[in-house]
Amino acid sequence: MDAVQHSDRVVDVVIWPESMFTGGLPWMIADADAVVPEQYEGPPDSFVAMVGQNQNYFRGRADELIRTLAQFQPQQRAPHLVVGCGVVRYGKLPQAYSGMVHVSPTAEVSGWYGKNHLVMFGEYVPLLPRIPGLRSLIPAGLGVTPGEGPTVFEVDDTAIVPSVCIETAVERVMVNHLSRLRQNETRADVIVTVTNDGWFDDSSILKHHQRCAQLVAVGTRRPVLSSANNGPTASIDSCGRVVESLSSGTNGAIIATPLRDDRTSLYVRIGDLPAKLLGLACLIVLTSIVAQAYTRRRARHRSEPS
Repeated sequence: MDAVQHSDRVVDVVIWPESMFTGGLPWMIADADAVVPEQYEGPPDSFVAMVGQNQNYFRGRADELIRTLAQFQPQQRAPHLVVGCGVVRYGKLPQAYSGMVHVSPTAEVSGWYGKNHLVMFGEYVPLLPRIPGLRSLIPAGLGVTPGEGPTVFEVDDTAIVPSVCIETAVERVMVNHLSRLRQNETRADVIVTVTNDGWFDDSSILKHHQRCAQLVAVGTRRPVLSSANNGPTASIDSCGRVVESLSSGTNGAIIATPLRDDRTSLYVRIGDLPAKLLGLACLIVLTSIVAQAYTRRRARHRSEPS
């Protein structure tokens, strides 16, 4: 709020770090075919109403913040919100996402994004859910559902591509996102990532995460805005240069004006195909080395007298 209040520029969107906006309460969605989960303690016929109450609380919290921020803006212009928070979707089975939510200036949820690349053993346990009878062994909170590809948040005339946490550290995720959006002829102006790097204290991983975000900017030729808890809160241009950043462990905010870049990189055009081919080549070479070593060993054994 202090940043908006003392800014000499109009703020179009406020970006909130991962998992911080609702204090642990997720944005909930109930599909038309939603089945009441077993964990719900209330009457089954009150379940949809409960989800509606959650949505009203979420929008009310957002509306209060937007109205407060608008008081500091010229002509009381209300900003958009792009916030990191969990998303729970109820259908035939409940699905939990590590996500981002786009809230319009009128406090309506315009869209949401589910993190595609999950952290092994942090957000999911490989293979275990597919083994009958063992799914119950998975601790609560380790059943996060991966999102279904990229999405775009429209903030006035700017198209934002959302990203969560490790997705900027695994650059192929964002490269493939932009490649898919390009194939669908969907504009992408800026990558916005929210993350919680408080897990890593003041280790070198914080700087490593920022370096990865810089490589994402270079690889996609798109500016990157990173909003983090004790991590890389930074504005990075499409050439990978840090325009402005906060030191880790400090409180503050950045007022950023990312510049559009209409270039389409070769990396986005072809995706991570070169990396896959290189991995295949390495596998072939390794297999050849192992096969040759095995053949030589068998030949020695045959030549030895019995």
